Amino acid sequence: MQPKHKTCPRCGALFECRMHDPQQCQCADIELSERLIELLRTEWHECLCAHCLRELADLDGSAAR
Repeated sequence: MQPKHKTCPRCGALFECRMHDPQQCQCADIELSERLIELLRTEWHECLCAHCLRELADLDGSAAR
């Protein structure tokens, strides 16, 4: 399946979403807490770019410390 070109709803960056090929997906190596995953589901209904996911994961990790 071909990657979809998407716009990140958080920052507006363009990226390739490979949701149907998880090992090739731009976010496959980003660890997100269950709490953050639930927050993402309520805030956004589309995929976010890897930069935003990493930034939010870092903020979430900082908040948990």
